[in-house]
Amino acid sequence: MNQETEVIQEDVYGFLHKAEVSVAALCEKLGWLIVMDKDQATKLDSTQTQSVTAKEEVVRLKDQVKGLHGLKKKMEERGKRVTELEKKVTELEAALQKAEEEFTEKMANEAASTYGVGFEAALEQVRLLCPSANISVVDANKAVLDGRLVDSSMLSCFRTLIML
Repeated sequence: MNQETEVIQEDVYGFLHKAEVSVAALCEKLGWLIVMDKDQATKLDSTQTQSVTAKEEVVRLKDQVKGLHGLKKKMEERGKRVTELEKKVTELEAALQKAEEEFTEKMANEAASTYGVGFEAALEQVRLLCPSANISVVDANKAVLDGRLVDSSMLSCFRTLIML
């Protein structure tokens, strides 16, 4: 039995050696797996950090877009208001121009009326002071030029020619 024990012992040593080699190989693989696991954990942490940062950026951008939509709405409302005010300004300018024209016409009519009333008052004074004077040819649209009555528009032309 001694020889059998030796063979068994040799077989056990062989198995133990194979087991040691296998354990060493497994330990080496386990070491690689641990290193790879650490690399993967680092990558996972980095990816998670990037994901959180990206989510925060998305929230920030959504808020910014919401704010821009609000500004766009305000600008559209203000654009409408500007259009309304421009229309109102145009209406007011037209009304002002009409009022100015009416005022100018009214003032011209009042001036002509006042001139006519003054002219008639002057004629009444001449009739009073000089009852024998012939004032039938007197006209508010005539002026005296060289001792004769001439049309006032002719007098204006004559004065323009003299100035030239």
